[in-house]
Amino acid sequence: MVFSFHEEKSQFKSKLNAGELVVGTWVNAVKDPVIARILASTGLDYVLIDAEHSGQTMATITDTCTVARECGLYPMVRPIEPNDLKLNGRIIDAGAMGLVVPHIDSAKQAQAIVNSIKFFNGGTRGYCAKTTTSCFQKMSEELMHHSDEETTVVVQFESVAAIEEADEILAIPGIDVAIIGRGDLAHDMGLSGKPTDDRVSVQVERVYEAAKRQGKVQGLLCNDLDGALKWLGKGITFLTYGSEVGWLQNTYNSGLKAIHTAK
Repeated sequence: MVFSFHEEKSQFKSKLNAGELVVGTWVNAVKDPVIARILASTGLDYVLIDAEHSGQTMATITDTCTVARECGLYPMVRPIEPNDLKLNGRIIDAGAMGLVVPHIDSAKQAQAIVNSIKFFNGGTRGYCAKTTTSCFQKMSEELMHHSDEETTVVVQFESVAAIEEADEILAIPGIDVAIIGRGDLAHDMGLSGKPTDDRVSVQVERVYEAAKRQGKVQGLLCNDLDGALKWLGKGITFLTYGSEVGWLQNTYNSGLKAIHTAK
């Protein structure tokens, strides 16, 4: 199946809007688009391609998004510089169906970023008749509206200052999900290297309370099952479960340990 804004609504966005659980994973180091086909075979709902902390390029992003869409896997990208508003629209044109926006600091910044990937209601996304996202079919006004509906915006809180503005940020129409970058948040709090510290968790809960008030989805990255179960129990429905790097390392490390122990 090829995801196109010319076709039916994506199952991912329907589940997200209904408050159902969606589970995905990060892709950081692997640039071969076959990774999307492998991940799709596992039953994941979405893939997050990380351009902020990796060597991903527009070419690798485009290729991975294209394969993901062909497999029915909803592709999202974390941009290297979210304040580059023209680049945000370009990433969507290249095949991404959503952005995970790091380092949100203010409502004004968040509004500009939302506008950069939307056509209407203040949107500033540039129009191109035929793109990867449209499967190179012409985008009509009706389909531009459909694109706005199907595109997902995830904002990432990574400082206490941003959390102080959580309600104002999350009140912005077009923002779908609130997540917390616990590593950077811990560093901001003087707790470098301690993302699961209870003091960090208190700040995470503050974001979630604001998300509830504003009717937005709560999400988080969890690298282990215990952490995932903990936060699922607190009501998150957008779960990013580890990364391809972490799962490769963990699987081989545990398997090799067992093999050498047995030997």
